[in-house]
Amino acid sequence: MFHTIRAIGGRFLRDTRGGAAAIAATGVIIMTLGGGALIIDHNHLVGQRDILKSAADAASLAATLRLNSLPDTLSDDDIRDNVLSFARKYAVLNVLGNVNDPSMTAEDVALTFDMDRDQMTVNTTVAADTGKTLISSWLYGYAGPGRVATAAEVESVETTLEVVLAIDVSASMERDLGGGDVGHADPNSRMSIVKQAAIEMVNVLQPSADSGVAVGVVPWDLYVRLDSALRATWTTSNWATYPRTRYYGGTYECWPAATCTPPSATQRMGGSPPTWRGCLDEQRVSGDLADITAETHWFDHPSQQAFAQAIYPAEFGVAYDCEQTPLPSGFLRQSCYGRPGRGRSSRVDSRRDAQLSCGSARPSMLPLSTEQTDIVTYIDALEPGGSDTHSGLGLLWGQRLLTPEWRDAWGDNTHPVDNDANVRKAIVLLTDGDDTQCGDVDTDCSVTKLGYHRADVCDAVKDSGSEIFVVAAMPPRDVRGDLGTALTNCSSQGEHPGTYTFLNNSDAATLKAAFTSIARQLRSVRRIY
Repeated sequence: MFHTIRAIGGRFLRDTRGGAAAIAATGVIIMTLGGGALIIDHNHLVGQRDILKSAADAASLAATLRLNSLPDTLSDDDIRDNVLSFARKYAVLNVLGNVNDPSMTAEDVALTFDMDRDQMTVNTTVAADTGKTLISSWLYGYAGPGRVATAAEVESVETTLEVVLAIDVSASMERDLGGGDVGHADPNSRMSIVKQAAIEMVNVLQPSADSGVAVGVVPWDLYVRLDSALRATWTTSNWATYPRTRYYGGTYECWPAATCTPPSATQRMGGSPPTWRGCLDEQRVSGDLADITAETHWFDHPSQQAFAQAIYPAEFGVAYDCEQTPLPSGFLRQSCYGRPGRGRSSRVDSRRDAQLSCGSARPSMLPLSTEQTDIVTYIDALEPGGSDTHSGLGLLWGQRLLTPEWRDAWGDNTHPVDNDANVRKAIVLLTDGDDTQCGDVDTDCSVTKLGYHRADVCDAVKDSGSEIFVVAAMPPRDVRGDLGTALTNCSSQGEHPGTYTFLNNSDAATLKAAFTSIARQLRSVRRIY
């Protein structure tokens, strides 16, 4: 065809004797075929340019994420070398994988970049010899621009971000990740590793009033605790009062199966109220089961329905297993055993003080804060020592820190902000075991000692607009099966782009990487242009 075009064009230029009609017809042919060639080459060059632009975009985004994941302690030169290598890999893969030129090699792809450590962004320019025409070089002698370069810039778009770290502080956090008991102060303890990981996460998030990033912390086990200032506010506002009745979601310790005859789960409290130390669980003062299990009540402000001061925490509902007597002055814990062939027996295990484990050493909740130094100091002081594991409790109180209607309950004039398109809210749930009262007696954990199902809490939190990330601090073998499935279902995995479950944490490095990954996903939205 091209020889024909050349021949026709030659005759057209040489044959001045042709008639007007012939000349016109020949011109139409040349313009049609030649114009088609120009269109083909134009589209081809645009496509090649788009390939380079996509390569630059990929390199910029990958390099920016890489920059955010590197420790601040590295020198500028070390970071530049690391980021440049990462960006170049993405650029080369994108160019060679999309340019239809078998002769092109990695050395033919050039990359330059500009890194801004303050903004934590990387801009790149990718260049390669992709500007070659397909037809015009032969037809018109135009081979194309040859070497083409395209640039991509990344802008950090700050959005208001509120994150709550709901951290398990039960006694098992004194173990190492393999399950051995080493003590919470040991650098290999779950508590020590989690604190380091959480602090690194906060350092990546860089909370501040200017950035609009705020972080709160909910240490949880059987209950949570208010600090002295909030305790005074809640007491004078009648948001937490002494309960005259108390509902116990799990009132039995039966072995090996639930053979005890159930007494009433709602018990009347006796005696004069002691000085409250600030602990709360899920009990409302009405003592009504519906108030605990119904989602419609979970996020009611305490002015609508006051919380019960956790004078007698849910763990010790077992005091009423076998007998229902007025509450004694010294709180007794009894256990009822229905063993095959042995009948039923009752015994007093030990004498328990009211508000057991709710002393001054128990960490209190940290409402949303934009003061990075204060947050890090608070996390560094966390210690385990609680009893039961109730992950739903951490989620519920985490969501209350994020709920705008609860702003006055936390004494914070800045956060939580009202829900709108520019606010992102998330809870990071750290747990090191299944919820208490699961297993032989309650295989699906349908009724915990607090009286509700974790799965329902997870749904309620997500329905409120918050994202849930789940991190496990336990041997991976313990998270296989039903527990792993339940924790994955609790998270926002599959509902949003990204990774929301981090369950396979067999060593400290993996656990820390989980928190860093979450921070990178939350830190900001990236726009490339």
